[in-house]
This record gives sequence, structure tokens and C-alpha cells, in this order.
Amino acid sequence: MILAVGVILQPRYVLGDTLEVFALFKNRLSDISLNFTVYSELFDSSDSVNTLNNFHSFVFGNYQKCLVDVLYLEIAKLFDPKGNKDKNLSFLYLISLTNSDSKPELEADFEELKILFTSSNLKAYRNKLLAHNDLKAIQGIRAVKPEVTTETLEELLKRAWTLFGKIEFTLGITEKAYQTSPYIQLPTGTGIDEFITKLKNRT
Repeated sequence: MILAVGVILQPRYVLGDTLEVFALFKNRLSDISLNFTVYSELFDSSDSVNTLNNFHSFVFGNYQKCLVDVLYLEIAKLFDPKGNKDKNLSFLYLISLTNSDSKPELEADFEELKILFTSSNLKAYRNKLLAHNDLKAIQGIRAVKPEVTTETLEELLKRAWTLFGKIEFTLGITEKAYQTSPYIQLPTGTGIDEFITKLKNRT
């Protein structure tokens, strides 16, 4: 289920503008989890992949590439700097909204999460091939290949949700720090299993 703006607990002491920022970030993170869920269920199952190939391999192959690029791009944005005059909706910006006593621990948690992000090489891939047409990268002279598996993305999203929940709790938006699955529960009738079954019946 995709979360809507404003669907969060009433805060204890957070201003309205800050609440909107957190709702927007939560929507972004939920969208990433939704795309990850769709990707995992569509392309991590041999039965599903065979069905997609039999139905239209070119179309679904192209969709797979687009979905991967969107996932990589949106995840990379979470690790952007907070920005100066023009702010970025990123973890560092959220952490900057917390009080000075909380910042060191949250910054340490972010740096730990960033280690996993850095090892994936997603930042270079985003900067050189998704956001720009870096000539050497396109020519293959500069290596920017992502070091990513489904398991890596799952762990990255799991930790991202944990950090987000901790920041919300620190600001008093929630009553306790929470952990959220990196997967989204798709509504009945819109699941990937139903979709694959419909495709099978048409081939």
C-alpha cells in the first residue's frame, strides 16, 4: 500500500513544515520499496521470467532495464548532501532537522548505511550514466558498473527504513523507533502472481 502525504502519527513537538518534509520523504521511500517489490516478484522468479519472455521478451526486457535504472536513481538520491540554499530531500537533510544531542548518533548510523551504498557503486552509476552522459563511462573506459544484487538492495532498503524510523522517533513524530519491511504488500487483484497467471492464460 502506498502511503499518502500526511498519513503519519500526530507529533509531540514537530512543526508543520517539518512534518510535510517527513511525509514527502516517506512517500519517496515507499515508492522505492514498491518498485523493488515489483522488480523482485517479476524478475527474481524463473517461472515469472519464462512467462514474460514467452509473452513478449523485448517489451519486458526493456521494462526491466527501466525499472532497474529508476531504482538505482531514486536510491542514490537518498544519499545526496542536504544542500545549502536549495535543500535536497535526503537523509542528511532530515538529520540536520534534529537537535544537536541526537545528531552524532544519527550521523554515525547514516555513515554505516553509506558504507553499503558506496560499496554498491550506485553513486558513480547515477552520476556518470543516469544523470549525465559521461563519455568514458559510455565507451567502457571508466568502470561504473553497479555492484548490486537483489539481496544488496533488500538490505540497503531495510537499513534505510530503520534509519528513517529512528529519525522520526528522535523528532517525536512516532512513539517508538520502528522497522519496516523493504517490500510493499500489493493490494488483492494487483499482485504479480495474478499478473503472471493472466499472461500464462493468454499465451
